[in-house]
Amino acid sequence: MAINVDGDSNDALDIGYGGTGSQLTDPAADRVLFWDDSAAAGSNTTWLTLGTGLSITATTINVTWPIAFTSDYSSDFDAAVVAIAATPTTLYVDDATTMSTNVTVPATCTVIVLKGGSIDQATNTLTFNGPLIFDGGTIDNDAALTINGGITVNGDYQIYTNTTVPTYGDFTTVKPVWYGTTGDGAADDVVPLQYAIDSLATAGGVVDFTKVHYISSYLEMKYDDMHLYGNGGKGGLKNTVAMSPMVYGCSLGVTAGAVTIRYRQSLREMYFEGYSTYDASEDSIAYFSGIDGLWVKDCIFKHNNGHVIATQCLNVDISGNTFNQTHSHNCVTIGLSYNVRVENNTFLDFGDTANQDGGGVCIGTGATGHTGSLTTSKNINIIGNTFYGDQAYWTGAATKKQFAIFVEYSAEDINIADNVISDCSHGIYFYLTDSYNSHDLRYSVDNNTIKRSRHALVVTNKDAATDWQNISITNNKIYEAEGYGININYDDQNTTTTGIVISDNYVTKCTSHGIVVYDVEGFQIKNNTCIDNGEDTSSAYSNFYLQVLDTGIVQGNIGASLNSGGSALLLYNMYVNVGNTNNTVKVYDNILVPKGSHARSLTNVSNQARCFRNTTNYTGNSTGDVYQLTADLTIDATYSGITFFSDDPAAADRTVTLAAATDLYNVAQYGSSDELSFKFLAWDETIIIQSDATHQFYGGNGTDKTMTVNSGSYVELIRGPDTYWIPIVHYGTVTHE
Repeated sequence: MAINVDGDSNDALDIGYGGTGSQLTDPAADRVLFWDDSAAAGSNTTWLTLGTGLSITATTINVTWPIAFTSDYSSDFDAAVVAIAATPTTLYVDDATTMSTNVTVPATCTVIVLKGGSIDQATNTLTFNGPLIFDGGTIDNDAALTINGGITVNGDYQIYTNTTVPTYGDFTTVKPVWYGTTGDGAADDVVPLQYAIDSLATAGGVVDFTKVHYISSYLEMKYDDMHLYGNGGKGGLKNTVAMSPMVYGCSLGVTAGAVTIRYRQSLREMYFEGYSTYDASEDSIAYFSGIDGLWVKDCIFKHNNGHVIATQCLNVDISGNTFNQTHSHNCVTIGLSYNVRVENNTFLDFGDTANQDGGGVCIGTGATGHTGSLTTSKNINIIGNTFYGDQAYWTGAATKKQFAIFVEYSAEDINIADNVISDCSHGIYFYLTDSYNSHDLRYSVDNNTIKRSRHALVVTNKDAATDWQNISITNNKIYEAEGYGININYDDQNTTTTGIVISDNYVTKCTSHGIVVYDVEGFQIKNNTCIDNGEDTSSAYSNFYLQVLDTGIVQGNIGASLNSGGSALLLYNMYVNVGNTNNTVKVYDNILVPKGSHARSLTNVSNQARCFRNTTNYTGNSTGDVYQLTADLTIDATYSGITFFSDDPAAADRTVTLAAATDLYNVAQYGSSDELSFKFLAWDETIIIQSDATHQFYGGNGTDKTMTVNSGSYVELIRGPDTYWIPIVHYGTVTHE
C-alpha cells in the first residue's frame, strides 16, 4: 500500500501528524483507521477489525443487523423464520402475518410481537424454542401452539385470540386475561379460565388472579403442580347460580368423579365469592388443601354432603356464607390448619334424617390420607355465627348427634365467641385426646348464647392419663338444655388439669344439672348464675354439681331453685387425692337460694370448714342466710349479711324498710370488719328499699330515699361514709327516687 503524505510516498503511514509519531504497517486487507483515545500515548492509532454484521465493499461499509421485521418478508412469518435460520436474531412481528406451513422457531431467535402485529397460525402448528415477548400484539392460536423458551407479556391484555389451548414447556405463571377473560364479576369467564388452567398441564404453573371472575360452572384442576393465586384476595371466583363444585380437584389424594386428584396442587390467596351449590352428591363441595390465603365469602351451600373442607391450610377466612341442610358430615371442617376465621355465617338444619352425625363447624385432624407439615390446628376463631338445628335432633328419644361446634383431637388457641346456637343435640363440644393435643390448649369460649339443646357446652376427654391446661368459659348464656348446661367432665381418667376457668355464665331451665364439674383440678368457678336447673325430674339434679374436685375455688356464684325441686349446690367427693383429707377446694361467698330443702348438699367432703361465708337457707336472723320475702319487712343490723329474695310473680312488689338511725346507722362504716351489708335478689317481682329521712342512696341525686331493685336483678347494699348507702349492682338494674 502506497500512502502519499505532503509529497512523501511510503508503505508505512507516519502518524506524527496525529501527534504520536507512531506508524501503522500495511494490514493487507480492507480496514478502517481508528483512533483509540483510551490507549496509552504512542499507541492511540490502530486498524479497526470488522465485527459481526459489518463488512466493506470497495469504499462502502456494510452493516448487517441481527434483527428482522416480518414486514420485510411480505408478512410471511414462515419466510422470515426460514431466512433467519440459525443466525442469532430478534424477529419483530410488526404487521399481520400469516403461516402456510408448520413452523419451529429456533432457540437462537427471539420473537417480539409488537402492537399491531399478529401471527395467524391457520391450521399450522407453531413452536417457539426461543423467548417469546408480547408487546401489544397477538397470536391467532387455531392450531397447536408450544412455548418452550419462556413468555413475557408487557401489559395486561388478551394475547390468544382463538380457542386452541397453548402448551408451556416449563413451569409458567400465566394471567387469565391472556386467554380472554373480562374479570368484571359479571361476564362468564369459565371457558377462558379453563383454557388458562389446561395450558399448564405439561409442566405445571400458576394462574395469577388479579380480578374476581364470574363463572357459570366449575373449573377443573386435574394436573400436577397446578396453582391458583389470588394476590391477597384481590383475585378469585364468583358465582350466583346453582352448581357443584366451584373448583374441582384442588385437594390431595381425593377422587372426584372420574378425575383422580394428584399431589402437588394448591390455591393461594384465593377469593371465592357468591358460590352456590344445590343437591350435589359429592362428599365435599369445596375441598381445599395446602392453601396459603383463602377467602370463602357470601356463598350458599345447600343439600350437600359436607360443604367446605380445609386441611393443611394457612390464613383462611370463611365468612358471610349460608349453609343449609347438610346431608351428613359437617358444613365446615378445619383440619390441621393455622390462622382460620369462621365468622358471621348462618348454619341451618344441618344433618339429615338418616341418623348420621352432622355438624356446623368441626375442628379436627382433617381428611383421611391427607399429609403435610402441619401437625395441629392452631389459632382458630369461630365468631358471630348463627347455628339453628332441628328440634327432632335434640328432644326426647333422638339419638343422632348434631353438633354446632365440635372440636376434636389436635387443636390449640381456639376462640369461640358471640355465636348464637339453637336446637342442636350439642351446642359446643370439645372431645380431647392425648394422642394429638398439646396440653396447653388455650381455649376461650366467651359470650355465646345456646338455646334448646340436649347438652349445651361439653368438655370431655377420650383418653386416660391426659393433662389439659387453660380452658376459659365465660359470659355465656344457656337456656333449656334437656341435659347439662355446662359439663366439664374428665370421666375418671386420672386427668390433670390447670387453668380451668368457668365464670360469669348464666344457665337456666336445664333438665339436668346447670353446671357440672367432674374430676377436675386447678379450677375456678366464679360469679356464675344458675337458675331453675334440674327442676323437671328430681332433687338428684342441681344448679351446680361439683364432684371429685381438687385444688380450686367456687366463689361468688348464685344457685337458685325457685320451683319445686333441685339443689342449689351439690358437692360430692371433693379431695386432693384418694385417701387424703387435706381438701384444697374452697367454696365461699356463694348465694344458694332453694325453694325447697335442697340449698346445699355435701357428701363425702373431706373438710367442710372450707365451705364458708355462703348464703344458704334462712333459719332466723343469723348472718349468712337467705330470707324469702313473703311480705313487707323492716330490717335492722341483725339482718346484716342476709340475702333477701322474692320469687312470686303473682304477688305485689315487696318493700324493705331500713330501720331508723338509732337501730341501723350507729355501727361501723364502710371498710370496717363489722360493716353492714344486705343483698337483694329480685327474680319474679320487684323489691323496693326505703331509707329514712336522713340517709340516701349513693349514686343518685343526693336526696334519693327509695331504691327499686327491678325484676331479674341482684344488688348488694353496704353502709357507706357519712349518710350514704352504696348499692353494688352485680347484674340487672336498680333505680333511685
